[in-house]
Amino acid sequence: MMKRCVLALCIVVGSVSCTPETVANNKTTNSLKPCESSKWKIMPKVFGSVVYGTSAAVARAEMDRLYGQSADIEQEEEAISITFHANKAETIDVIMLALRGGVVTKLGVSYSKRFQNELGGMTSAFVAIIKKMIELVGKKSDHINKESDKKYVAEWGESEGATLEVVSLAPSMIYVRYTCEELERQIAEGRAKNANYGF
Repeated sequence: MMKRCVLALCIVVGSVSCTPETVANNKTTNSLKPCESSKWKIMPKVFGSVVYGTSAAVARAEMDRLYGQSADIEQEEEAISITFHANKAETIDVIMLALRGGVVTKLGVSYSKRFQNELGGMTSAFVAIIKKMIELVGKKSDHINKESDKKYVAEWGESEGATLEVVSLAPSMIYVRYTCEELERQIAEGRAKNANYGF
């Protein structure tokens, strides 16, 4: 059971050693490519061709292609959420794409309670995911903050415009979040100059 669980973790976080096809899966035709050279690489096994700057329409189509048969997909003005059916949520239970100016600026995944239990519970799973991220990006997190009695956040500082976080929120939520701070700044600056920027 543990061996299968570790393999699943390796696949979900997108380790290149586990997913040799990731380069091909991570191609994009978007002209807007901030954060592309960041060391904090997003998970191609989870997000497919969706990267920072992907339009809302393209991102929704990719999520439908990947998960339309196994999850409920909802789209709002500022987010696309993919919630897996209970019997399908072996490793992850939610995928979230945050939108600003009509494009993706944040990507995140939440790990299922079942998966956490297979790793020995919430605390053990939090530690295991952090270790896998360190292995993937080649660097320890800059710090782990206790933001409250229920919330701990492991943070990697900005790399070429992008940040990476692993968050533990009691009683049972653990998620990984990637943010393209550079793109969000560009959009904010564009909106300040032009109310129609990005639409």
